[in-house]
Amino acid sequence: MVVGRGDEPIGPDVAEIVAPTILTRDYDPSVRPTKPESKAFYDWPPGDAAYEAGLSGNITQSSHSWAQLAGACRSGNMEFVQLALTHCGSSNMSRPIEACALGGHPEILKVIWERSDKNVKDLDWAMRCAGWGGSIGVVEFMLQHGATNYDGCMFGASENGYVDIVNIMLQRGSIDFDSALFAACRGGRMRIAKMFVGRCDQGELNFAFAGACTGKQPELMKLMADHGAISCLCGKPVEKHYIVLPKTPSI
Repeated sequence: MVVGRGDEPIGPDVAEIVAPTILTRDYDPSVRPTKPESKAFYDWPPGDAAYEAGLSGNITQSSHSWAQLAGACRSGNMEFVQLALTHCGSSNMSRPIEACALGGHPEILKVIWERSDKNVKDLDWAMRCAGWGGSIGVVEFMLQHGATNYDGCMFGASENGYVDIVNIMLQRGSIDFDSALFAACRGGRMRIAKMFVGRCDQGELNFAFAGACTGKQPELMKLMADHGAISCLCGKPVEKHYIVLPKTPSI
């Protein structure tokens, strides 16, 4: 069960918004490259037949059995997972581990971890997925087994609004406040943004303003400007990207 959600997105109910197209930087080198504009950052490429077979339980002997297993892990169906494991001869479970983390399935993660070669790097790789997936059970399992990618996990949790997981990562020592603020702004997470806005300098606030632009989040654009953001990543002043706010902002 996914737990720990404490923030909801801010709706883009504005009369007008002018947001530039911004190519954002790579925040965490331990995480595979992703498309900033895509909402399913860490999910499998759409249309992959083997992965879709795993999601639906249509699992057969295949040269792509590991992809079927990842789909089964993402689905959260233990029966599908057990069937896929009978066809999977590899101990490299990095993508199935990511799928468990993204889907928020700690019990399935335990099964996959026992079948894997227990490479802690696989857990670190998947920590950002765990932040995105929002399962405290998954996050705690990864921490208990040596994962230390706190910044990556906090980034995913900040973008998707999981306040409890953000707090866990802060307690563990995550200090990548500017990336977390950017993620919160892009995801429309006002509560989390307010946790970090006072910890960032002007350049980092400019960066977060860019996140609010790409996420089309007018209230967070205003919050960054109110705290000192003066330009976007393209170098133009914030006024050039400014917005018409709703009459009754939702905080």
